[in-house]
Amino acid sequence: MDVTVIFIEPENWGNVGSIARCMKNFGFERLVLVTHDVPDDEARTLAMHAADVLENAIRVPTLQDALAMVDTSIATTCVDGSDKNFRKVTVTPRELATVVCGKVGILIGREGSGLTNTEIASCNVILRIPTSPSYPAMNASHACCVILYELSQVPLRRRYRGASHLEKELIMKDVSHIVEKVESRNFKREVVRDVFSAILHRSFMTGREAYTLKGILRRIRRRLEE
Repeated sequence: MDVTVIFIEPENWGNVGSIARCMKNFGFERLVLVTHDVPDDEARTLAMHAADVLENAIRVPTLQDALAMVDTSIATTCVDGSDKNFRKVTVTPRELATVVCGKVGILIGREGSGLTNTEIASCNVILRIPTSPSYPAMNASHACCVILYELSQVPLRRRYRGASHLEKELIMKDVSHIVEKVESRNFKREVVRDVFSAILHRSFMTGREAYTLKGILRRIRRRLEE
């Protein structure tokens, strides 16, 4: 599994160093920082023997630049979803490890406020670590360690190639066209697209499955346009 940790506007460089160390512990190396600042001495000190992860970190100005590097983006939050708020249905790190593949990006939010709703909405999957309700928020580096531990337990090789971000986007494009044809109410169209997108990105879809699904959706589109 190709994992990138994406840290959004870090406020404490010590946490960046700790995340680099955690990444090294579990065999992950690609760190992307959405910031214009440069890691300081505290980050280097706490990185310990993971200095190479820190020094090789990629700095980008916007979240969209970071998301362009991955196929599946995972937003982290301490707020759970529900049936009444299906757009924020969450998975646990262990559940995530059983379904994701390919280029995966784990988004870690600001220490003080986390990720914004807009940032969460731009991701494919939402992840929540099942912590105590009395104190659900975790330190950024601690949360990252829990997630990376679970992902490190996934076998390094899968028998099948996972569907890429582009393949999933093409599927969603066909779904959108079909929904436009069969549903006249705008708010219902949005709901259906959101639900289908959530199901698509929470499941492990192989490249072959994506190809087959894309084919049948295209045939449905053509039949509806006749």
